[in-house]
Amino acid sequence: MDTVMNYNNTPNTQVLPVSIDKFFPEIYHQIKEDKFRGNFLAVAGRQVDDAALMDSFWYHYNQVKSGKNLGKRQKACLCAKVHELSFSCTI
Repeated sequence: MDTVMNYNNTPNTQVLPVSIDKFFPEIYHQIKEDKFRGNFLAVAGRQVDDAALMDSFWYHYNQVKSGKNLGKRQKACLCAKVHELSFSCTI
């Protein structure tokens, strides 16, 4: 499982990997609608091998008692020839 965290609410600060719009169109369009701000949390991991760790991460993340709207969790799966990758994003 890999995570990268850096919050930046300024428009056009989030650069996404090439072709991510083809693999995860719904997530891409939500980030685009928010003017490519770096104000979201993304977690990527292998769907089977990292599933328990990712589920635990999201469970504890959702337990945070802050006044902020934690957003809607989007889960997408990219099935590759070698392995499966699960990508979750809270926007």
